[in-house]
Amino acid sequence: MVWAFFYFHAKNYMSITVGILIPRSDIFPTLPLHIVKGIKLAFENEGIDVQFVVSDIGKGVVQDLVMAKANELIMQDVDITIAYAGKKVLDGLKTLFKGAKKPLMLMGMGPNIIREEEYGEAPYIAGNSFDMWHTNYLLGEYAAKHIGKNGIASIGLFEGGYQFLPAFNEAAVNNGGAIVATHITKKLDEIDFTGDLNNTIGTTAADYLVEFYSGVDSQRFFDLCIASGISKGLPIITPSIGTEPFAGYDKRIVHGLSWQPFIKNPVNERMMTDFREKYGEECNAYIALAYETALWIIQGVKACAGKFNATTYCDAITAANFQSPRGEFIVNKELNTNAPFPTIIVDGEAVTSHSLSAELEKNLIELFSGRVQAGWFNPYPCA
Repeated sequence: MVWAFFYFHAKNYMSITVGILIPRSDIFPTLPLHIVKGIKLAFENEGIDVQFVVSDIGKGVVQDLVMAKANELIMQDVDITIAYAGKKVLDGLKTLFKGAKKPLMLMGMGPNIIREEEYGEAPYIAGNSFDMWHTNYLLGEYAAKHIGKNGIASIGLFEGGYQFLPAFNEAAVNNGGAIVATHITKKLDEIDFTGDLNNTIGTTAADYLVEFYSGVDSQRFFDLCIASGISKGLPIITPSIGTEPFAGYDKRIVHGLSWQPFIKNPVNERMMTDFREKYGEECNAYIALAYETALWIIQGVKACAGKFNATTYCDAITAANFQSPRGEFIVNKELNTNAPFPTIIVDGEAVTSHSLSAELEKNLIELFSGRVQAGWFNPYPCA
C-alpha cells in the first residue's frame, strides 16, 4: 500500500517550473503578492511540486522590459509562463512564446470590450479573465431597471481609460437611462477633488452615483466622498473589486463581479479557508483569479502523467472542464479562453445572477470596435 502511494505520486505529480510575469502598482500595492500567493496555494492544494520564477515587469507597461523578462524565462526553460501584463505587450508575448513552442497563460480582469490581444491562440496561448466589461454592462442595465434612470459617474484618470464607464453607460442608455454627469480625477487626495465632486452632485439631478475605484483609491473615495456626506446618501454602484471600505455603509450599495467570496461551492470554500489559514488574510478578486488560473494550468499538468510534455499539456488545457471558485469552468475552444461566467450582483440582501447573451456580446464588440477608443494599455484595472 505504501509503494502504491509513492508510485501514484510520482506518476501524476511531477516537479515543474512556472514563470510569472507580474507588474507593480502604487494604487494596489498588494496586487503582485496576492496574485503570486493565489497561484502558489492552488498548486500546494493539488500536491504538485513547483519551482516558481517570479519576474518583476515594473509599473505600467515598459515593452522592452517585459519582453526581456519573458526571454529570460524562455532561456531558463521554464515549463509554463503566466503573464499578468498589459495589452500593448500581449501580441509580442504571444509571438515570442508561439515561436519558442512554450505554453503561455495570460491572466487579467478583462476591463476592455475590445480585447483581441487578450484572447488565447491554441495550442500554446491560453487566457483567463474576469470579463469585467460584462460586469459593468450588467451593472448599468441593473441600475436603469432597478435604481433609477440618471446617474453620476466618478472615476479616476487611470481607471478612466478602460471601458468600465462606456459599457455601463451603453447598458443604461439601452434601458432608458444614462450617465448624465462624469467626474474624473487624477488624484483622489488632491484638494480640489471634494469641491469638484460636491459641485457635480449638487447641481445634477441623479438617482445614483457609480464609481470605479479600487485598491487604496477605494478607501480614499469612501473617506472623501461617502463618509464626508458629499454623496448625499445617493445609492452607490461599483464593481466588487473595491468594496472593502463600504463594509459599514448604512446606505444602499450595489456591486457585482463574476466572483464573490460567499459563493457556495467546495472549491471556493476551500480556497477561502486555506488562504485565511495560511496567510492570515481574506481572499479578494485578484487572489481568486490567480487561484482559478492555476487550477486551469493544473488540468494540463495532470494530463502529463509524470513527465511534462508541452503538447500533452496544451491539448488538455483546450479540453479542460473543471470546478473553480466561480463554478464550472468551461473553455471557449475557438479563443482558448474561459467562457464568461455570470455576474453576481449584490443589492443589500438581494443577490442575483446576470449574463450577457452571446449575440449581445458579439454586437457590443462590433459596436465598440467602430469607436475611437481602445482602452488603456496598462495591465490592471486599478492603476
